[in-house]
Amino acid sequence: MKNNYHFGVVGLGQLGSALATDLAIKAEQNVLGFDPYVNVERAQLLVQKGITVIENVEALNDVDYVLIAVPHSHSMEAVKTVVPAMKSDAVLIDLTSADAASKLRLAEVAEAAGKEYMDGAVLGPAADGIRVPIILAGARADEVADALSSVGVNARAVGGQIGQASSIKVVRSVLAKGLEALYVEGLLSARRLGIQDVVFDSFCAMLDTRNAADMAALLVTTHAMHAQRRCEEVMMSVDTLASTGIPLHMSKATISVFTDTIKSLRKNSASAQIKTLDQALADLDRIREH
Repeated sequence: MKNNYHFGVVGLGQLGSALATDLAIKAEQNVLGFDPYVNVERAQLLVQKGITVIENVEALNDVDYVLIAVPHSHSMEAVKTVVPAMKSDAVLIDLTSADAASKLRLAEVAEAAGKEYMDGAVLGPAADGIRVPIILAGARADEVADALSSVGVNARAVGGQIGQASSIKVVRSVLAKGLEALYVEGLLSARRLGIQDVVFDSFCAMLDTRNAADMAALLVTTHAMHAQRRCEEVMMSVDTLASTGIPLHMSKATISVFTDTIKSLRKNSASAQIKTLDQALADLDRIREH
């Protein structure tokens, strides 16, 4: 039998609306939505989907879980507005995109009011609603993740410390957006050289020889060993690609990363036996400490 909870969703933009809609329709939960900036058309649409759109935050006084889904610039305002209205055993789940330090400050505000604060992070498209992966960190993360999962929310706990979930999202963002930027820079350069299809197909074929985890391990475990040669190859590539007129920001940043490793290796030798990703990262961390 499905659990029945009262949810409050604060912030009815893309993420908040998608979560509220799925919680009401797919999870069959009681959902209140609060957003002083929501337009009339969206509010009416949400009401048609079974969400009670409230104008007064005090109406949240009976909810079990309050989901904050506002822009980071409004997060402190939202927390300060909501926590006084929450009942004593309700949990505030902050899904705003922010750094760990910001989440800690928000947690202090909530906890000063005697309310449980949960650091949350969304790791996918907002439009996916309750299917989007949501990670949670905080003292009751396991309990809250289990409760959300019981009604169909794709939630899991990642730690007991505020800031862990947001830090995971930040680092993932660097990896994802960095890869995006590399593709844009490399493929635009290939397009201007008239070799886009061949470059794209051959690069994808290389990636397809291993799964993503094994490819990451291969590149990182061989990084220190081949840093000098790889750096020289990228430097040559930058000289070649200059003719395309594409700003080579990522290529030049790649040279900087390799150069840092090369300089570190002049002071500290890399370990001879590197077999795993963890070993490689630990060794790179060691040689860059000094």
